[in-house]
Amino acid sequence: ARAAFQTALETNPDDVDAAVGLARVVGHLERWKEWDPEKVFAAFRHELDALTRVGADRPDHAPLYFELGNVHTLFATALGEFGADPVPEIEAAILDFTRASSIDPSFAEAYEGRGNALQALGFCRSQHGQDPIPDYEAALTAFRYAIDRNPTLAKAVHARAMAHYNLGLYCDSRGEDPVPAYEAAVSDLTRVLEMNPSVAQACWTLGLVRRHLAGTHRDRGQATEA
Repeated sequence: ARAAFQTALETNPDDVDAAVGLARVVGHLERWKEWDPEKVFAAFRHELDALTRVGADRPDHAPLYFELGNVHTLFATALGEFGADPVPEIEAAILDFTRASSIDPSFAEAYEGRGNALQALGFCRSQHGQDPIPDYEAALTAFRYAIDRNPTLAKAVHARAMAHYNLGLYCDSRGEDPVPAYEAAVSDLTRVLEMNPSVAQACWTLGLVRRHLAGTHRDRGQATEA
């Protein structure tokens, strides 16, 4: 793949798709060469620098900013795995996905990427005792935009279900009503399975959400009897 992208660029140095592909392949090869945090982080930075250089001459190329958002998201995940702060990379991903969707308002995957990044930001805030609700609500809006543009984008529906579920968990932890969020998650997960019955993760998550929902109803019943 690396050789193919290099050949394409030698033939046409202005081939932005080939430049993006080459940056991603090189980044992937370097990133996982050795599981050392500094080398992993350096590989991500190298990949981001390469994509940013390509973008300097292509400010209106939505797929490029989508790829930048994806790399920032992966970098944030790696930072979190190594115990470092992922928030700056998550925020950078949000900006890139937002830019991609601004350039091309029909780009459903860009809205989905923005929703995933916002959901990750909300989760980080909740882990540090901060209020994640604005981020979860913004994520739900982004997923809605993605699904409006592509109703068959099952991964966006699944991601929205997870945002509903995480919102429900947070509300539950604060003694607030989680039922609407849990029920919305069940609805979305059911929709995913209608589109593709073999999505194992959706099956597992649906069972988990239903268990939380049943527990909430049971607790309410006990409180009413008391």
